Amino acid sequence: MATFLIEANLKYFLGFGIAICEKGEPDYTFVTGSAASDYLRSFTDSTIFNLGSVSKLFTAMAVVRLAGIGALKLEDPVYFHFPEFLEIQGRKGQAHRVTVLDLLQHRSGIVASMEDLYPELFGKDVIHQENERYENTFNYRAFLTTEDFLRRFQLYARIESAPGKRYAFSNLGYVILGYIAEKISSRNLGEFVTNEFFVPLGMNDSHYYRTPDDMAHRLAFGYYRLNDGSYLNVHENEVESPSPTGDGGIKTTIRDMLKFMKFLIGESEDPEALQKILPRTALLEMISPLTRGPDKQTYTGLGFHNIQPYNFSGHAGGWDGFLSILYYHPETHSCLFLITNREDNELFQFLQVYSIYAMNRRLF
Repeated sequence: MATFLIEANLKYFLGFGIAICEKGEPDYTFVTGSAASDYLRSFTDSTIFNLGSVSKLFTAMAVVRLAGIGALKLEDPVYFHFPEFLEIQGRKGQAHRVTVLDLLQHRSGIVASMEDLYPELFGKDVIHQENERYENTFNYRAFLTTEDFLRRFQLYARIESAPGKRYAFSNLGYVILGYIAEKISSRNLGEFVTNEFFVPLGMNDSHYYRTPDDMAHRLAFGYYRLNDGSYLNVHENEVESPSPTGDGGIKTTIRDMLKFMKFLIGESEDPEALQKILPRTALLEMISPLTRGPDKQTYTGLGFHNIQPYNFSGHAGGWDGFLSILYYHPETHSCLFLITNREDNELFQFLQVYSIYAMNRRLF
């Protein structure tokens, strides 16, 4: 099925990979295409790619892990751990009500994007001058520091709706969560996630931002689609790990994602080791679909999004020319992940439909 659907549409892809695992069953992987537009390197299960917003799952797990050891409470107001949050612009008298849980569930009411903090680079006039490119490729992470983040947050961040009232996906909210995790743990988020999740799961290829020199030969290039239909190589956006982060930035491989998927479905020769990484009860709470406020259609857990009526929990991502989707089906302990190194809206919509179809065919 994967071979037919993808190869029949291969002209829309450059490189593509999919992995499906089910508890007690053999793993399935399929990779095809190229890691770069010169077609000199094949896309394989050891090719390194940008995970995009699927990285948010690891930020959420870091926060839930800290909550599990009593370092914070999910019900804590954000300003308990980020005092500058009280200086946010917009609706007065709302900042003190926003909780860590609101950030995790994208219901904080704050502006959706980090780009809002950089109006001189991402404003409408700038985009127009860039010939209305599909996506402005400037990477603010190339120079982001904690000091710059705090200064820009106080200048440009704002609350657009009352906390808890509605769902609104927010990259900025997850940068704040990453900042809070760094303050509480006294470690860079990349270091925290590496030590607490990557290392114990054996995810030896996984890292934040700049790929180590000894892995660079395995790095895929990402491509944005421009308005004229051509693709722009954005590999130059490879940067050192900034602080704070939290909304993205993880580089990984298909073989490492299989290890993470095994963790999600609870398959291990040493179940106690999985419990030490994150208790199963905490993981199930993250996956469980919840609703807050009057919006009855959008379901979110703690970091995970829930797709109804299929009860798939997971996340999608797009960054630096890559698209990724991860879905987990808790009832059958099955998981799917797919990745491609071409990023545009039409392709993303195809992959969403394809991944739901693939999971349904696999499971039902």
